[in-house]
Amino acid sequence: MMYKTVQMANKKGIFVQASLERMMKCGVGICGSCCVNDDLACRDGTVFDGDHLSQKSEFGHSHRTKSGILEEI
Repeated sequence: MMYKTVQMANKKGIFVQASLERMMKCGVGICGSCCVNDDLACRDGTVFDGDHLSQKSEFGHSHRTKSGILEEI
């Protein structure tokens, strides 16, 4: 749902921010379980702007399990 919302907003030229929900084990960026490509949700913020997220190949195409393993959706 977040992916579609960001896509629609970007298509219409509307600035949008999205809050990503990720499992955060350490909260300081050491474990990497909350990463979205090269961004860490715990360190870089859970809120990202839509343009930034649209450039990430993982956004809308995969998620991480509780153990931090990347899985396709």
